[in-house]
Amino acid sequence: MSKSKDARRVEANEALAICHSIRTSPRKLNLVAQSIRGLNASKAVAELSFSKKRIAKVAFGSFAVSNC
Repeated sequence: MSKSKDARRVEANEALAICHSIRTSPRKLNLVAQSIRGLNASKAVAELSFSKKRIAKVAFGSFAVSNC
């Protein structure tokens, strides 16, 4: 009954962060995700750290773990 688990292929210069327990609406999270989509890692970290949105702090934690 569940979906099949297909692994997403990520290039060597890309990062994929998955967090299943974020308590916010998808629309609010997508606003923050759009602001960092396509940026390199250092610019994305700067964008998330200076953002005034609450969800940016949670996304920054998820991004920091995946960027190791």
